[in-house]
Amino acid sequence: MKYSLFGATGTVGKALAAQLAARGQSFRVVGRSQERLRQDFRHYEPHVEYVPADLGDSDAAARAAAGVDTVFYTVGVPYTHFQQHPKLTRIALAATKAAGVRRYVHLSTVYPYGVPQEEFVSESHPRNPKAFKGRMRKEQEDLVLAFDS
Repeated sequence: MKYSLFGATGTVGKALAAQLAARGQSFRVVGRSQERLRQDFRHYEPHVEYVPADLGDSDAAARAAAGVDTVFYTVGVPYTHFQQHPKLTRIALAATKAAGVRRYVHLSTVYPYGVPQEEFVSESHPRNPKAFKGRMRKEQEDLVLAFDS
């Protein structure tokens, strides 16, 4: 089984890479900079494959998804660019579908839930964001939930 970590250089991508390497799993790290990927993940060789890609580019996303069974989507954007989340997710979903990827695992946040309506927020809590960031994350999640591979 082979894994591709979209947005690998973030905190979650790095933690996931450490877990995969500790299990002896091969994985692909995907990010914008080849230099940064090599800097951040060189200590996981020979388990790691480097794929520099701008995931806002459909062709680059397709290359990053090719030949893997599972895509872990951990892409982050600066707070001032949250409108990019749905766009990047659409591209990633299309790339995984075209590549025949079996599993798409999407990292999400609490933003789509909005203001808590109960003491403990579970997955069944209503997703009713009031702020722009929450609306963008909810739109992103809705794309994933509606995705039919």
